[in-house]
Amino acid sequence: MDDTLGVYMSQYGVVSNGQDQSANIELALASGNTKFIFPKGPIRVDRKIQINNRAVEFIGHRNGRKEENATILEFYGEGEFICLGDETTPSFSGQQGFTLRQISLIYKGSNRGSLRNPFAVNAYNGWYGVGTYGIRDWRGGGINLVDTQIEHFEYGIWGTQSDINRFNNLQLFYNKCAIYLEEKSDQFLGDGLYTFGNDNTITMVNCTGGRILNCQFVKEGSATTYPIELNGCFSMLLDGNWYESTGNYGATIPAYIRLGANSECRNIVIRSSTLAIGAKINETVPQLNYFVDVVKGKSTVIDEVGGYLSNLKKLVSFSGGSSIQDVYVKLANTVPYSDGKYHDQNGTGRASIIVEQYNENGKTVMGLTRTKTQVGSTQHITDGIWTRVKLDVISFDELGEFDSVNYQWVAKHTGYYRITSLQMTGVQQVGNRLQLALFLNTNNPTGGTPWAFLDDRTSPISGGGSVSGSIEVKVNAGFKIDLRMLSTYETTLLSGSTNYLIITRI
Repeated sequence: MDDTLGVYMSQYGVVSNGQDQSANIELALASGNTKFIFPKGPIRVDRKIQINNRAVEFIGHRNGRKEENATILEFYGEGEFICLGDETTPSFSGQQGFTLRQISLIYKGSNRGSLRNPFAVNAYNGWYGVGTYGIRDWRGGGINLVDTQIEHFEYGIWGTQSDINRFNNLQLFYNKCAIYLEEKSDQFLGDGLYTFGNDNTITMVNCTGGRILNCQFVKEGSATTYPIELNGCFSMLLDGNWYESTGNYGATIPAYIRLGANSECRNIVIRSSTLAIGAKINETVPQLNYFVDVVKGKSTVIDEVGGYLSNLKKLVSFSGGSSIQDVYVKLANTVPYSDGKYHDQNGTGRASIIVEQYNENGKTVMGLTRTKTQVGSTQHITDGIWTRVKLDVISFDELGEFDSVNYQWVAKHTGYYRITSLQMTGVQQVGNRLQLALFLNTNNPTGGTPWAFLDDRTSPISGGGSVSGSIEVKVNAGFKIDLRMLSTYETTLLSGSTNYLIITRI
């Protein structure tokens, strides 16, 4: 035969007869050949296949099920099914370049645990092999999976320092964790993945330069597991993917993608995404709370998301306590959230989001500071002392920056702002002098030294008075600003919509 096509495993006795073929596969690997062609049908394997050579390739006839006349390696053993190198290897193992083509790997043993994915449970496939690994790579990398199917493992693919992997048209079904890559498993490419019924689809830890392209993630996750988890990852691209929730199978997924639950992520780009999350249960409960949950993340970009966004609770969640939580969103259409916001700040850290909407009228930037507060009830102004204006009614506060208890605006972003105010009083004595000013980072509600003046005027006649003004200032994130008035004589500050403070980022 032409050795460039590969060696037929039948030469070493490998057949599809329901008997354990482990010894025959080991014999083939010991021959020194590296390219092997497996027969059609289910091939039983009871123990680990250890790969100690470079560029080994397993080739089948097609991936799929028995009735589809596919090549299926059925694992009945424990631990690793196909293992590259071992855990004692301190650095690059040399077992690089393993290829699996047109073959299915399926766990068939009896040591089974329960999946949490409601779709898998509903389809009577809610189980996985406890402690099993479809493919486990110890510091090799260069793994090529082409037209391959992996099912029912605790870890479908697991790798540490397993870089430059290429997965094309890979199918991952009913795994507890379909793909787990950690510690410098860099330059990963997943192209055309098709997945469903997994508790967790992809987890990557401390990886750089990954690309997940043109994939279909169908009915993934559970009420307690996120389909895609990135921790300590940098420069990752998720482009052209389909994200589908578990539908009406009884669980709301907390978020499809979670960033930085344990360590900070940076420069994550999620582009051209389609959400197919089904209808809300009873029109009230979403099937997916958030598309992206940012716990610790900086420079996250969501560039165009379409589909059924109205069935989300929000597009973005800021659930962590980190001071680094930034998201930049670009959308072609308005998303009809009930409160008009694209995010929830359900953590204790900073939540910084900028949204750009594009339509026939051009671009609209949302998510910038836009705050208006008013005086809810009349306020006595003592003569001769700077007094903080009690702005206790919030008309709108896009980023939640106004403290209506202490009557202070707390900047979430460093930048330039336009601050405008009008305050009207009751009847003034002739010659009464009214001053209106901004105070910076001052906790005492009276006294102090003005930071910036808005107005200073003296009443020429007896009657109602007013002060107003506008100023542009630069402030840093975390700065606190309040509005104060000084009157020569005692006076009364009126209430209502005429007495307001507006702050807008420019």
